Amino acid sequence: MKPITKIQQVEFNLYVWGKFWAQKELGAGYASISITARICDMLRTQIWSSSDLHLFSHLSDNVFEPEHIELTTIAINKLSTNCKKAVSAKYKHMHQMHELPKEIKDNYWTREAENQLLGTI
Repeated sequence: MKPITKIQQVEFNLYVWGKFWAQKELGAGYASISITARICDMLRTQIWSSSDLHLFSHLSDNVFEPEHIELTTIAINKLSTNCKKAVSAKYKHMHQMHELPKEIKDNYWTREAENQLLGTI
């Protein structure tokens, strides 16, 4: 039998999930120059002295996702589109903005998503 999850635990898990993905999107996890742009530069300059390791080391597929973040992501992906957008807007973007607008902080879809996630994360 799975222990009962409280809404505060769900909010905390979503907060951690949002912080993880916000940090990855802000530059630590993705390449600053796309693969296509890098290849174009190499073709334009005719310089191939660097290895191609840099082309693949910063892809989003290569981001290490801890197990608890992955479980939260799987649970969020099972939600409706409106719920996913609301969770992303609130929990990922709260780390990028100083003050969230009231309509993002507390809306129907955010509460609905949190309630649906009660038994899953």
